[in-house]
Amino acid sequence: MILAGLLVASLMLYAQQAPEAQPPQHAQPAQQPQETQPPPDAPPPLDLPVSLDRVRAGLARPDRLTLQPIAADFSVHIDERERFDKLVPPVDYRSGPVPPGGLYAYEQLQRSGLTQPQPLFLVDLIAIGRGIAHAHAAHSAAAAREDVRRAIDAYCADQPDGGAGIAICGK
Repeated sequence: MILAGLLVASLMLYAQQAPEAQPPQHAQPAQQPQETQPPPDAPPPLDLPVSLDRVRAGLARPDRLTLQPIAADFSVHIDERERFDKLVPPVDYRSGPVPPGGLYAYEQLQRSGLTQPQPLFLVDLIAIGRGIAHAHAAHSAAAAREDVRRAIDAYCADQPDGGAGIAICGK
């Protein structure tokens, strides 16, 4: 739509700059007399692919299409932010870090004069517990293997020839 408007505007400007331009000469029958030659001081006629007279006539016609501005008959309301804030309340980072036990417990300790001593070192009890559990599992697995070995030895001893034909009894 905009491209068509620009094309029409450029043709109008070109037509105003060269109003004496004539339409291109087409092959005419020989019986018609030739037109008179333009005066020598006049600019040469323009050889355009379109007829400027037809363009002027088309521009002189009233517009067939008139566009009326359309007012919006709808509205948009976005409430996702409110829904998100209900699910996860916003966190206020302006207050700084929270002391152990909360702010009120900290204030009570400060007013009563009691203070909590800071530890000299921290012990990771979870790592110690995991190490103990791993050692217990390894000890249980070794004990189970030893029980199975003893049971196989007792079974092989009860067999004739010490279980010579049994694969599990072969050493």
